[in-house]
Amino acid sequence: MILVFPIYLGKQKALWCSDAGRAILSARLYAALRVEGVDQVVVVTDEPDVLHDVWPPDAAGVRCIVREANREREISRFLPYGTRAALDAVQAMADEADMPVMVADFRCPFITSDDVSSAQGEFAASGRASMVSVTALRDNPCQLEGYYTVADVGMVHIFEPAESGDAVLQSAGVLAHLPASWSGRHVTRPFPFDWAARGIAAESREESGAVLFRRSHVTDRTVEYLSYNEHQTAEISEAPACLWLYESEQQARIVASSMGHFRQEVPPLLPAGTELAGGCVRRGGAAVPYRLFRLPDGRWCLYASTDMGNDRLHLVPVCGAGRREDTSPVAEGFMEGGRSFVFECSADGVDGFAFWFLKEVGDQGGYDLRLDYPGEGGLWHTEKGSGRKLTLTTGEHISGRQLFPDVYAPMSCLGILSACSYETYDSELAQGMCLGWVLPLERSLRIASEFDMLVFKSMSEGCNCI
Repeated sequence: MILVFPIYLGKQKALWCSDAGRAILSARLYAALRVEGVDQVVVVTDEPDVLHDVWPPDAAGVRCIVREANREREISRFLPYGTRAALDAVQAMADEADMPVMVADFRCPFITSDDVSSAQGEFAASGRASMVSVTALRDNPCQLEGYYTVADVGMVHIFEPAESGDAVLQSAGVLAHLPASWSGRHVTRPFPFDWAARGIAAESREESGAVLFRRSHVTDRTVEYLSYNEHQTAEISEAPACLWLYESEQQARIVASSMGHFRQEVPPLLPAGTELAGGCVRRGGAAVPYRLFRLPDGRWCLYASTDMGNDRLHLVPVCGAGRREDTSPVAEGFMEGGRSFVFECSADGVDGFAFWFLKEVGDQGGYDLRLDYPGEGGLWHTEKGSGRKLTLTTGEHISGRQLFPDVYAPMSCLGILSACSYETYDSELAQGMCLGWVLPLERSLRIASEFDMLVFKSMSEGCNCI
């Protein structure tokens, strides 16, 4: 196996060019050569002078490759910066795209050669395609709470097939009155909508099955629903983005215009055969900030028109009568690349998905709500009423550290993956497909600052630890 060290120092060059920094680099490289089963050690860097007096340029067993790293392509949160560039270099050198490569973080000084051998042996016996180093958490997440502001909230509607949508419009008596700009319209499935609560009398609904949504003057801050027939020939300052159709006293449908409000094309990152299935229809900003796609394998994908960053997404399936009772939130997590979120949910009885995005706030910031940290993987849950944390294995109340469930966090100390699978590494980890190799907490230091270097010096008698 090839063991590769991406060494990209950036603004920390002075730290690693110090005596202590050079000693750590030298110790890491010498120890790597003592690992049984490692055929070659490769250093990939954009500053070859970093290795001056650390490792002789003609030393046997270590190969140094000079290669720039493209920050836009270095997307993994669980591998050292420069891994993408290093894997490209190794792939070009070995000409084997699917061979496993071990990636080591030079900033982790306490990893021993025995650790590396152990990780390599467990990986070989696991049958997995990739590995990530993990370590026990200092603060168990069963104690944690999250504080959030609501970044966005709304409803993603599922569309009727085109022929079914036209039948709905025909029945409502508005199909013949729609202008040409609505030729590519979309009609949603029914969703909860209390007409009386919005001040729309039964007699006005009888006059027209559709109403035009229109916001009053900003100073008024009210929303009124007006008969579409009444205003279709009047002077309207802004064309409606959508119409509301009466379905029943507690239900409505939305008809969305095709005038640039819906982009029909499928994003290139989604597989062939993906189809547009729905969207969030609203006025203001982006008329359709979120689109819903159905993947060929039956899963759904929520796609955002703008980057949602690290906002946490929650999705709940909704039927025409309200939330579907047989489910808890169907999915929660983060948008891949800030734009897309793939999830599974049966389409039976589902007319749309209620969603909300939550943004984390700092200790000193104002917040909208507090949430207990979820028991990922069913390790614990919060008892309703008392708020106590209970283990799911024994049902005991987690009253002290002795009952904390075992929880580990991924870290960049060691990773194994094929040279061609860098882009999918993080998602495979999130899906539980990676082998988690446990590094003892006392050896999990990663030097990312001058303070960390002081911690290292306080924990070691010299700078020859690896």
